[in-house]
Order: sequence, then structure tokens, then C-alpha cells
Amino acid sequence: MPSFLQLFFPDVYASKQAAAASPDATDPYCVFNSETLSLYTSLYFLAGLLTAPSASALTRKQGRKVSMLIGGLLTLLGTALNTAAQNRAMLYCARVLLGVALGFTNGACPIYLSEMAPAAHRGQLNLLFQLCTTFGIFSSGLINYGTSHLSWGWRLSLGLAAIPASILTLGGLLLPESPASLEERGRPAEARRVLERVRGTGDVDAEYADIQHAAAQSRRYTQLQSWRNLLQRRYRPSLVLAAVVPVAQQWTGVDCILFYVPVMLSSFGSGDKAALINTAIVGGTLFAFTTVAIWLVDRVGRRPLLFSGNAVMTASMVATAVLLAVMFSQYNTATLPSGAAAGILVCICCFIAAYSWSWGGLGWLIPAEIQPLPTRSAGFSLSVSANFLSCFILAQCFLPMLCAMKWGTYLFFAALLVLNTAFVYWLVPETRGVPQEDIYSVYTRHKFWGPLIAGAEENQPQEEKQPSELKDGEPGSHSSQVASSSPSGACILDLPHEVLVKCLGLLELKPRLRLALVCKQFAAAACSPELLQEVDVGTVRGLPAVQSLTAWLARHGRHAGARLPAGITRLKLSDQGSDLEEENNVFATCFTAAGGSTP
Repeated sequence: MPSFLQLFFPDVYASKQAAAASPDATDPYCVFNSETLSLYTSLYFLAGLLTAPSASALTRKQGRKVSMLIGGLLTLLGTALNTAAQNRAMLYCARVLLGVALGFTNGACPIYLSEMAPAAHRGQLNLLFQLCTTFGIFSSGLINYGTSHLSWGWRLSLGLAAIPASILTLGGLLLPESPASLEERGRPAEARRVLERVRGTGDVDAEYADIQHAAAQSRRYTQLQSWRNLLQRRYRPSLVLAAVVPVAQQWTGVDCILFYVPVMLSSFGSGDKAALINTAIVGGTLFAFTTVAIWLVDRVGRRPLLFSGNAVMTASMVATAVLLAVMFSQYNTATLPSGAAAGILVCICCFIAAYSWSWGGLGWLIPAEIQPLPTRSAGFSLSVSANFLSCFILAQCFLPMLCAMKWGTYLFFAALLVLNTAFVYWLVPETRGVPQEDIYSVYTRHKFWGPLIAGAEENQPQEEKQPSELKDGEPGSHSSQVASSSPSGACILDLPHEVLVKCLGLLELKPRLRLALVCKQFAAAACSPELLQEVDVGTVRGLPAVQSLTAWLARHGRHAGARLPAGITRLKLSDQGSDLEEENNVFATCFTAAGGSTP
């Protein structure tokens, strides 16, 4: 808004007025080139970057609600300072407060939503967080347009941010803490009560068992241990993807478009009000196509969305560069005709649409998915920090780049998108339908990462491996524990070689079935029921029969002549609706070999 620029950035306002008075003598790419304006934008991300590590530690130790409450209060304080600002120093201080608040809310809100959501809807709710963010961008564009006719409209526009900040603050006060956080902090009874209240039923045994197991594993991997693991060669894929995926997302150039689109459109010939309504159109495009991503992400997979998005974004950047180069050369003026300005707007909307269905949500979803448990805490912290750092650098550099490189700036981002596509093709694995406990096996089968980490697997010290990561027979594996703890009877090591190979093959080829792990559970239970507490029941949550059998074996597995309860001699996946003959045969063979007998 002109009144905002006149009060806080008079040099930019003067440049803009000069461009309007003498368009032929003004370089349209440099009208808004100002270090103070760039700093105003980038301070937000710098404050978030510096806050993120401490906010992450606080979220882990004191719970998600505390961080949400702090984020809401700081947003209210920053909003009040923004609205009352009388000079640039007050404006910068408000920007820093809002950035600190972002560091807390970005670290707490997605985790809280993920932990409170039912497992079947967790992925979609993670993308709904991005959808709400895009709705906020769209709403702000409409508000800016609606208040632009008022001399004090910028104060109203900034002040209305108090509404979502108040909702966030009330949420921090009134919402229950997540069961996972309560369990991690040693409050199991309260965690169980909250889970029952949120789900509306007392039948939460399976989900609560998952939460207990995850909390135990979380306590095992401290923040320091998680960072140590992340730096090991065997977790090199996790390190690279955690650091590079957020950078790849930001270096599509999206934040340069979103933050500076009013500046760009105003520079290229749109009036102030037209630039603001066009900004709202861009925000609406972002919001609309994010809903498309929610519908597609679990249907077509991550990589196809990234490839298609990169292709459209690259074409849009090239088209924008060509339009600017040809039109400014043809008209030799800082003011383009309305048709050319509309063409640029169409290119920007195509770019934003493609970003929305690809990197918009996946830039956050993939870093959350690709971390195995030993590196999850450090990996996600690294991703958040890399995202903030990339945003800060781009916000600080874009306006000088635009002034120096002119339309070549868009070709620069197009070239980066080509590199981005190569990165996705060679290094980003497909994670659709892959549970997080199986993520490491995705790396071992990957054409690039597999050979890289193969040697590290052999040289990894045994004390740093998890039982689920060790090969059968290695000290510390489930099978060796069973063998050593079994006073009598068969165990998994006693299975015929061809049966064991068949079990492992089923796990490799059909990861959703988890037959190898299930069979190990049965064998371990028959020999030593205590081992069941070390098995992640989340891997077989979709099989009620397996849950019943596991509980039964835990009680009766040691008894001589143990028999399967009637009615659960066959396994059936309810979501597939067909008996799995081969898998049932393997199950029966394993159980019999483990010392039981089938009716």
C-alpha cells in the first residue's frame, strides 16, 4: 500500500513515484530494489531459524500445548506492535517477534495435529495444515485489497492477524495435550484418558500400545543420539534428504513469487489496486490447487506429483522470462499493456498451481516420512532449519537479483527446477503406502542409496543397531534373543531354511502384510512371551486376528501342547477382502515349528 511505503520505506516510495512520472526513464526491474525492504521480509525467517532449535527442545520436554501457547501469545504481541508501528524500528521488532512465534508454531502445530489424528487420516490432515496456510495467504490478499482505499488500511490489515493468533492462543489453553506427549513425559494414566476422550470410545488398546511403544523408542533416542545417528554413513540418505528437500522446495522460487507478487505486478504496469487483486487471485490459485494435492497424494504417489509440478513450473518460469524480455524490448517502457500484464499473471498462476499440487505440501510431508526412528528427531529439526535458512536467503536476495538479472532471474529459477527434477529422479524414493518402520528398507533397495549404504551396514557396531534392524542370528536380534531365552521347544532359528526364506520374501514383496514380523512374533511368543513387548504392534494393527492371537500366545505360548484358538486359524485382510492362502500356510508352518499345533 502506498501509505505503508511512504511511512516506512520512503526511498522505495520515491522510486515508485518517479517510475510513474517518467516510465521511459525507469528500469522496471529495479523500482522496488531496497535493502531495507528486503530486510523487512527476511527478518521473519531469520528469527524463525534462530528460534527453531530451542522451540523444538521445549516442545519435546514441556509438551506441544506450551509451544502453541507461546507462539500464539508472541503472534498477538507482534501483531499489536505491527499495528501501532510509528517507525521502521518498531516494524522490524514486530517482524522479529512474529518470526520467533513462527519458530514455535511450526515446530508444535504439525506434530500436535499428527498425534491427535486417527492413523487412517494422518497423511491428509498433515496436508490440511498446508491448506490452512494457503487459505491464510488467500485471505490476506483479499483483506489487503479491501482495505487499500483507506489511508490507515495497512494498520487494519496487519491488525486482523490477531484473530487467528487469538484462536491459536485459546487452543493452547483449552485443547488437551496429545496422548503421545503425555506418555513421553511419564503421565500414562492421563494419556490413556485423553485418548479415550478424543476417540470417543474406551476401546483404544491397540492405538495406546502404539503410543507406548513410540514413547519408549523416543526416550531411547535422545536428541544428541539422534544427531549422532544422522551423521553415520548408514543414515546418509536421511541426512541428505532432510537437508536438501526443503532447499529444493524453496529454490523453486515460490516465496519470491508469493512475497513479491504485488511488487512485481505493480512494477510491470499494474496499478496498486490491480496488483492487490491479482495477488488475491494468486492466493486463491494456491488454495484451490492445494485441495487437489490432498486428493492426489495417496492415489498417484509423491514422485509423479513432483515430476509433473516441476515440468509445469519450469515452463511457467520460461514463459514469464520470454514475455518480459519480448514485451519490454517491444514497448521500451516501464508500463506494459494490459494484455502483457495479464499474460504474466497467467504464467504466475500456472506456476503457483503446479507448486500447490507438488512441492507445496510434499516439501513438508516427505521430510517427515523419510526419517527412520533413530534419526527422526534430528532429521525433522534439520529440515525446519534448512527451510528457514533458504527462505531468509531468497527473501534477502530476490529484489537485487531481479534488478541485476532482469528477466534472466526467471530463467535462473527455471534452471534450478531442472536440477530439482534430476534430484528427485535420482535421490528421492517413492514413499506412498510405506509405513515409517519400513523406511530404511526403501533406502536399501534404492538404486542409488542401496549401494552407498551397503558397506556401512556391514561395519555398523552392533550396539548401535536395533533388534528389528539386525539380521537373524546376530547378537541382539529377536531370533538370537528367542534362542537364548527359550528353555525348551523350537524357536525361529529352528524353522526349515526354505520356510524362513519364504517368510522373509513375503515381507520384502508385500510389506503391508508384515508376514515375516508376524511369524517372528508367533515363534517368539511360543518360546518367550516377554519378547512381545519389544515388537511394534503398529505393524500388524490392521489384523484383528493377529492381535487376538498375539495376546493369546502371550498367555499360553509356553504351555506344552499349545493350540490355536478356534476361529483364527486363517488370516484375512479386511481391506482386501480375500483369504491369503499362501500366507496362511506359512503362518501355520511357523506356528507349528515354534512348538504349537493347529486344530
